[in-house]
Amino acid sequence: MKSVILGLIVLSFYGYGSDSDLQRCINKASSDVELRECLSTEYEYQDFLLNKYYKELQKQQSSAEDKKVLRDAQRAWIKYRDANCEFEALPMKNGSGWTTLHLDCMVTMTKQRAKELKESVTTVYRD
Repeated sequence: MKSVILGLIVLSFYGYGSDSDLQRCINKASSDVELRECLSTEYEYQDFLLNKYYKELQKQQSSAEDKKVLRDAQRAWIKYRDANCEFEALPMKNGSGWTTLHLDCMVTMTKQRAKELKESVTTVYRD
C-alpha cells in the first residue's frame, strides 16, 4: 500500500526536478508519517506563496470592484480545490492513505494556483 501511494506522489512531482527539497524529503521518507510531514511542509510553503501573490495582486487592482472580483474568484477556487482534493482522495476514503493522497492533491493544486497568481502579478495591466 505504501509503495502505491509513494509511487503516486513521486509521479505527481515528476518534472519538478529530483533536486527539489520535496523530492529529497519524499525519497528519504521511511514511513507514511514522514511522507505526510514532507507534504505538509510543502503545502505550507505553497500556501504561503499563494497568499503572497494574492496580496500583491490585490494591491494592483485599481478599484474596489476589481478587488471584489479577485476575492470572489479566489474564494471560489479554494472551494473547488478543497472539494476536488476530497474527491481525488476518495479511493482511500477509509484507509490510512487518505491523508497522503489528500495532501498530495492540495500541494499540486496550490502550487499551480500560486504560479497562476504570480504570473498575473507580473502582467502589466493596461486600460
